Amino acid sequence: MNKIVRKLRPSDYWRIGEHESWFSDMAAMGFHLKKMGLHFAHFGKGEPKKMRFRIDVSINKKITPEQIQMYEESGWDYVTSYNFFHVYSSPVELNAPELHTDPAEQSLFNKLL
Repeated sequence: MNKIVRKLRPSDYWRIGEHESWFSDMAAMGFHLKKMGLHFAHFGKGEPKKMRFRIDVSINKKITPEQIQMYEESGWDYVTSYNFFHVYSSPVELNAPELHTDPAEQSLFNKLL
């Protein structure tokens, strides 16, 4: 995956599900997310893969190594961050559990959206 391709991101950053689906669609076409910026996402070109993506929002803009490790133990690999948004991926066949399963936390997260 030597070639980097830049693609214009969906315009509304807070449409988390749209971004997650877009990243999955891109991976299925062989474009694997490497970096996010203000307007563009950077992808490495490679073999198509069925991947799931989840975006975790952190008000502090930072994530701890412990949080990354906890998600990795659940089957989610840290990919990249941009401001408040932290992107994780997992192969579909791994069937990793959702990052946030607490109904109260999901409700609070949905209110942010």
